[in-house]
Amino acid sequence: MISLYRMRAIGALCGKKPVEEGMILRKTGKKCSMIRQGNDIARVKRRIQDYVSKQVDVTVNLGRNKVLRYCGCVTGVYPALFTVRPNDENFLGKTSYSYAEVLCGSIAVRLAAPAAPPIKNP
Repeated sequence: MISLYRMRAIGALCGKKPVEEGMILRKTGKKCSMIRQGNDIARVKRRIQDYVSKQVDVTVNLGRNKVLRYCGCVTGVYPALFTVRPNDENFLGKTSYSYAEVLCGSIAVRLAAPAAPPIKNP
């Protein structure tokens, strides 16, 4: 037996019913859509622009439960993408990302937590 939320999601994906903003897709009853509500490309661009020359933690979802995390510095902000220079010299991964990747959730960029000062023993 297919539940109501699953029927709505299948119908929307198959094109049988027009996708309505705020359609219920989960059992939790929360309203959602394919892209997270309250975000848009302009907001993501402004947030990334604030991170220029600052240390950030980058989390990349590679699919199939593979996640890559590294720390780096946002070095460039361009109209369609931004670049991150990893702190690790031997890092061979991709370091330029589009704002759409951040918007869809496949990339997460956060300010790095400040390092705690060393504890002095008397």
